[in-house]
Amino acid sequence: MDAIRYRELVFPSASLLGFGLVGTFVLGVASGYAISTFVGVIVSICLLLITIFGYTSRIFRIQVTDALKVGAYSLPLAIISNPKVLTGEAGRIEFRATLKSTDLVIGAGNAANYLRIEIADPADPFQVWFIPTRKPDQFLAAIN
Repeated sequence: MDAIRYRELVFPSASLLGFGLVGTFVLGVASGYAISTFVGVIVSICLLLITIFGYTSRIFRIQVTDALKVGAYSLPLAIISNPKVLTGEAGRIEFRATLKSTDLVIGAGNAANYLRIEIADPADPFQVWFIPTRKPDQFLAAIN
């Protein structure tokens, strides 16, 4: 088995979870007043389960061994070229300025840090990947 050089779990924005919980509460209370308390509780439970499922389905793992694995995507390290760290406001501006429809943005489009990698395989449908990360320098070191 290949040694793991880097591993990270990337979570979606907490605002996504907060929005789901507030929506669950509001719709549950409204259903409770409009129909009955029992229906309000059932609606709240169903919406809470949907919120939890939606939040947890957006969590993905980044792992670097002899290949880069990001969620369901996998890529050999040999075809990665020009990795670049995009951080802070300058990184967000560059992210928005260079983003094309042929690029792959994994995860949220509003992350604070990204690793931008180019793919040296002309057969790959995505020539540039943007991967959100909390530890961009460690991620970059593991790829190089």
